[in-house]
Amino acid sequence: MSNRMITVISALYGTPRKVIDVTAKIQDIFDGQIKNSNLAYTVDIGYTTFDIPDPDPGVVKACTIVYNLPLVGSDCVFMRGGQDNVTLTLTAGPARTIQVKQAIYATYDMGLDVTEKLNAYLRDPGNSTTLVIGSQTFENALTEGQDFEPGRMKCFSVSYTTSSNQNTQHLCGYVDQTVNIS
Repeated sequence: MSNRMITVISALYGTPRKVIDVTAKIQDIFDGQIKNSNLAYTVDIGYTTFDIPDPDPGVVKACTIVYNLPLVGSDCVFMRGGQDNVTLTLTAGPARTIQVKQAIYATYDMGLDVTEKLNAYLRDPGNSTTLVIGSQTFENALTEGQDFEPGRMKCFSVSYTTSSNQNTQHLCGYVDQTVNIS
């Protein structure tokens, strides 16, 4: 049965020494889960799950999955990764209706426009709309994991709309405070 909810574009499993393409196998696993009518698709990372020989015995392997959600839009590509003995869960929808108009992450003398990165992060239905400013998740999503001004207090502001409320909403805060963009 073809899966209209999730399409695996690429899935690689292995180590720097040996990598195996498991795209078709992971798509088959997800295709087998479609009858459950769930929006969450899971895969246990490991060579036994993929029904392949261990590509690098004695070494912990990693798996990365690149996928899209046709109902969200074919131009929206998402990624997840995990290592052996981890269960990855990919959420297939529904599409979020949040449109970030502007998002700024700044110190008193420098700022970053993180609007596009926040929109990309929020498009993925598997990502939370609740963010702790300055957390590793926040910085991974918006600053490529880098603290752009180490040791300096940073502030964050966001202006956004949702389809249920076209009025522009505003949130702001500083490091370690929580914002819920919904």
